[in-house]
Amino acid sequence: MGKKDKKRKSSVSRSRRREKKEKKKAEKKRGEKEEKRRKKARSDERSDSSSSKGKGKAKESDSSEVEDVPPKVTPPALVAPAVTASLVPLIVSGCQNPTISDIVKGTYFRHGSNHGKPVYKKKLEEVSDDDDLDVLIYYWDDRDGEENCGWWFSPSVGGEMVWAFHPSRKATTPPPAEWNVPHDGPIDKSFSVTAAPELTKKAAEKDHDDDEDEEEEEEEEEEDEEVPKPKEEVKEVEPLPDLTGLSPEEKELALQEAEDRRLMQQIKQRELERKRKAEELSQLRLKKEQEQKALEVEEKKKKKQRNKEQKKKEKEEKKRKEEERLQREREEEDRRREEDERRRKREEDERRKRDEEEKLRREEERRKEEERRKEEEKERAEREERRRKREEEERLREEEEKRR
Repeated sequence: MGKKDKKRKSSVSRSRRREKKEKKKAEKKRGEKEEKRRKKARSDERSDSSSSKGKGKAKESDSSEVEDVPPKVTPPALVAPAVTASLVPLIVSGCQNPTISDIVKGTYFRHGSNHGKPVYKKKLEEVSDDDDLDVLIYYWDDRDGEENCGWWFSPSVGGEMVWAFHPSRKATTPPPAEWNVPHDGPIDKSFSVTAAPELTKKAAEKDHDDDEDEEEEEEEEEEDEEVPKPKEEVKEVEPLPDLTGLSPEEKELALQEAEDRRLMQQIKQRELERKRKAEELSQLRLKKEQEQKALEVEEKKKKKQRNKEQKKKEKEEKKRKEEERLQREREEEDRRREEDERRRKREEDERRKRDEEEKLRREEERRKEEERRKEEEKERAEREERRRKREEEERLREEEEKRR
C-alpha cells in the first residue's frame, strides 16, 4: 500500500512539475513574441519615418517623435514582466511555535493575486510528501469586517484554517515583521518575511538547465503509466498582421487584436489541457479505487483465515485446558482417596490400640479387685478366727468361772 501511495503522489508531483514547466515555457514564448513584435513595430516606424524625410523639416520632427515613442505595452499579465517587488520570491523564517514553523518556513513564489494584491505559494519541493496542504500568503480586504482585513498564512485563499496574521492594509506585499503567530496570539518578534531577489535569477537558470532532464524523465514516466492520453490538437500560430501603411494607433490596435486572438487560443489550449489532466486524475482515482477494493478483498480473506486459525487455536487451547482440569481433578480425587484411606487406617490403629489398652486396664482392675477381695476375705477369715477364739476363750472363762 505504501508503494502505491508513493506512486500516486509521484504522479501528482510530476503533473505539477509539467504544469509549472508549461507555464514557464508559455511565459517565455510570450515574452519572446512580445519582444519580436516590439522590434518589428519599431523597425516599421523607422522605415515610415525614413520614407517621409524628403517631405520637410516638420515631417522629420514628427517622424522622430514617432520613433522615440515606444508602442503601448500590453498588460503585465499577458507578457513576461520585469522583476518587480511583487514578483520577488520571499523567504519565511524564524518562529517560536515549532509546529507552525515546520509548516510555514521556506521559500515562496508569486501565485496569482487576491483583492488587488499578490498571492504567494510555498515552493513545492519544500512541502513534505506526506502533507497535501498548500501554504499560501494572501491579502484579504475588509469585506468580512475590519478584524479580518490584512495578510494571512493559510492552505487556501479565504480558508478557515490559518496559521499567522498581520493587520497591515497599506503594504502591497507581505510585511517583513510583527506577525501574530498563531493568528489569534501575540506578535512573534522572531518571525520574519524577507525578499530574496537573487532567487529569481537562480530559479530561472535552474529551470532552464533542468528542462531537458525533466522532459526525458517525464517521457519515461509517461511510458510506465497506463493512462490513455487524448490527442492534443496542434494549432498553427497566427502570423502577425501586415502593419505597413498603418498609423501607430492602428498598428497598436491591430497588434492588440492579434494578441487577444492568441490569448484566446492559449486559453482554449489550457482548457483542453485541464480537461485532459482531469481525465487522467479521474482514471488514476478509479485505478486507485479498484486497487483499494482488491486490497480490501484480500485483507478480508486474510482476516477470515486469521479468524479461522484463531478460533481453531482457541478451541484446541480450550480442549487442552479442559483435559488439564480433568487430569487435576482426577489427581485431586486420588489424593483425597489416599488421604482418607490413610486417615481411616490411622484411626483404626488408634481405636485398636485404645481397645487393647482398655482391655489391659480392665484386666488389671479385675486382678486388683480379685486381690482386694481375697485380702478382704482373708481379713474377714482372720477376724472371724479371732472372734471365734475370743468367744472360745470367753466360753472357757465362763465355764471356768462356773466351775469355781
